[in-house]
Amino acid sequence: MQLLHLIVCIHGTLVWVPYRNHVEVGEPFKEEKAVAKYLRFNCPTKSTNMMGHRVDYFIASKAVDCLLDSKWAKAKKGEEALFTTRESVVEYCNRYDLI
Repeated sequence: MQLLHLIVCIHGTLVWVPYRNHVEVGEPFKEEKAVAKYLRFNCPTKSTNMMGHRVDYFIASKAVDCLLDSKWAKAKKGEEALFTTRESVVEYCNRYDLI
């Protein structure tokens, strides 16, 4: 399995590229995996060729919009929603290196 790393391009777009010299980290939490999987399959993406490889990427603002429309932005009875504002989404994603 090839490890990929998310980088930010010059105009704010995000691109998954092969990750070199990686450091192993612990397993992600169940919620973190679920949010990442939700972004992977529900956030609109674009494709391009980078150094001869096909690369899918998404725009960060679209990812934030996608998470604000997700189940984590809607509070359940007696619980607080994980995402309430755009800033809360950005803070969460920066904490877990999702975007």
